[in-house]
Amino acid sequence: LRFGVEGKRENSENRAGNTYYMSPTGNDDAQGSAENPWKTLSVAVRRLNAGDTLILEDGTYYEDTPVRFLNGGRKDAPIIVTARNRHGAKIIFGENLCNERKIMNDYGQDYVVVQNLEMTQEKRSTSNTNDIFIAMYGDYNSVLYNKIYYGYEEGIKSHGTKGLTVIGNEVYDTVHESFDVVNVEDLVLANNKFVDWGRVGVMVKGGSRNVKIYNNYVEPAKEKKDTYMPAMGIGIGGSTDNHSGFGIKRGMYEAYNYAVYNNIVYCPTKNVLSGGLAFCGAKDCVAFNNVVYGAKNAVSVSYPQGIRNGWEWNPEVVNPVLYNNIFAECSENAYSITDKPHNMVSDYNLFYKTRTAPVENHSIYKDPK
Repeated sequence: LRFGVEGKRENSENRAGNTYYMSPTGNDDAQGSAENPWKTLSVAVRRLNAGDTLILEDGTYYEDTPVRFLNGGRKDAPIIVTARNRHGAKIIFGENLCNERKIMNDYGQDYVVVQNLEMTQEKRSTSNTNDIFIAMYGDYNSVLYNKIYYGYEEGIKSHGTKGLTVIGNEVYDTVHESFDVVNVEDLVLANNKFVDWGRVGVMVKGGSRNVKIYNNYVEPAKEKKDTYMPAMGIGIGGSTDNHSGFGIKRGMYEAYNYAVYNNIVYCPTKNVLSGGLAFCGAKDCVAFNNVVYGAKNAVSVSYPQGIRNGWEWNPEVVNPVLYNNIFAECSENAYSITDKPHNMVSDYNLFYKTRTAPVENHSIYKDPK
């Protein structure tokens, strides 16, 4: 049972839910209706139940409290938080939240949708890895068509979840990663722009499995943002510590069963980005129809070296596949292989002004134009 928009007590188990509203001129003591909207996102989301939709009217909102969902949705009745017009509702998180995760469902609420919002903050952290804008920790959540910028650690983060969908977002100006997930299953990451990041554009590691990464545009910062230089555009695996990974007692893989395709990794300042695509502890992963331009190494292949560095596991790279990619103007190597993978397959790729391009049976070595 819950209270509806007008305060009427209703049985909500099998109904679609209510629609609530927010406005910069609203009042958190109001009913949340179109005529009497709420004002503060952190207050509003705590009142949402399965099937409810919260619509933010155009304007600028200031938040000085982390936004935490107390309830989750269902497959047939998700909780939806959306701007009425894409990026029409701009959320500015206060200086006091620079060391905090801004929007999260940290109690594992499922079927939550956050879409069409613009968000930034008055000040970003200089060192705190909790400076994350959207942190999704439940299953079957969606992050859609948001604009996110001026962060330290990550724009979008997830850990230990299933069925996460991240589509159409623009994430700019992060010191570390634009997108970073660990130990996720059935991830779809598509049609996003990840630009001006300092360390990694897209990182999917920690035993993540059954992942699709496609149609994304990935561009690093033009110069160093922190102590790190941009390391990789799209990380297919990585190095995971002893409390975050999947199946860590078995030590099977960092990445399993990925399809990485139709992405563009573009480095306008050459020799800044170490690697375009990186297979690290990956098993049965394929990269095809991607473009890598201007990185030092188009593709890097390595073992995580986790145990050596005090991490939990050290899986090899098994069955990587590279087909139909374009690697252009990469200054050091087409394939930087520090640890020989098992059964690597690569062919039908195009290499242009890229050093140490391998000889492949059907590959092309000329200007892609």
